[in-house]
Amino acid sequence: MNSKIIRNSVATFIAVGVIGYLSMSAGSVQRRLCSVGEKLGFCQGTSATNGMATTPDDTSSSGAQASSCVSAGNVSGAKLTEHERKIVDYVCNRIAAEGKVPAFSSAEIEKATGLSLEEISESKLRAAVLAELTRRNINVDRLASASNCTKFSACSVDRDLSSATDEELERYTQEKSQDGATFTNWRAPDLELPTTAGHRVRLSEHRGKPVALVFLSGHCNHSHDTLPILAELKAKYESQGLVILPVFVNSGSVEDIKSWSSELDLSYDLLVSESKDISQAYDSRMVPSTFLIDRKGRIMKKFVGFKDKVVLDQVFGELVSL
Repeated sequence: MNSKIIRNSVATFIAVGVIGYLSMSAGSVQRRLCSVGEKLGFCQGTSATNGMATTPDDTSSSGAQASSCVSAGNVSGAKLTEHERKIVDYVCNRIAAEGKVPAFSSAEIEKATGLSLEEISESKLRAAVLAELTRRNINVDRLASASNCTKFSACSVDRDLSSATDEELERYTQEKSQDGATFTNWRAPDLELPTTAGHRVRLSEHRGKPVALVFLSGHCNHSHDTLPILAELKAKYESQGLVILPVFVNSGSVEDIKSWSSELDLSYDLLVSESKDISQAYDSRMVPSTFLIDRKGRIMKKFVGFKDKVVLDQVFGELVSL
């Protein structure tokens, strides 16, 4: 990945990632922090019952206290370098001053800190930023409620929605109103895209099978939260013929996507559309967006924004039964 992509990715990852964390409950935040922390070496154990990293207050089903882990408010154990600490402090200072998670840019962070974002660990910084916010007793619930991404359960295919204008928000509101819309005569535009496995996939090759086409973006935390759900539902519905096609749009090259997705142990390949042409063809500006396509290649339903496993399980089941 070239340095420009690394720098822009880190800046967006910090801002959008923090928003995503803030949209969860406190317990969920702590569990995800611990999951990241264990990999980074500053969380000291996982629950013996399910392998999930737990908080010091959590107990296993047997009543024994789980292995100790740093609290969300203690970032000192993260072993940040002086370089990383300076960046974390800048990001948290700006969030505290503005009372919201702003749209950070790499140029801004580098100018303000005098440091380069090249080769910075995105996941480590994201965890450290949230831990530092918690240590400062910043009201994360208020920050989450101020996030347009949280309100829409989605991002723009261009970027997160933190800096969206009123005009842009009106367009997104109109698109969000299509959530759950049904169609009767909308032929799915064909597409042919490369995958992270090194081959190409054409939508029309799956004619005769039900298809769930899911648009995602690398800068969108809701998109990343969708990936494990798709993995579970692929395992459930693959034998019934359902084809799930997750497409990362406007998120860099195949190699860029592989650079982080290879660590997720996904059970499926990701399709990659470097441009936004596919979004225009499907009249879709928001991610995640899910299109349910019947065996004849017709779009039957469109969903806009993040959908949990319960919702997707139901609609996928309905699709394969057609």
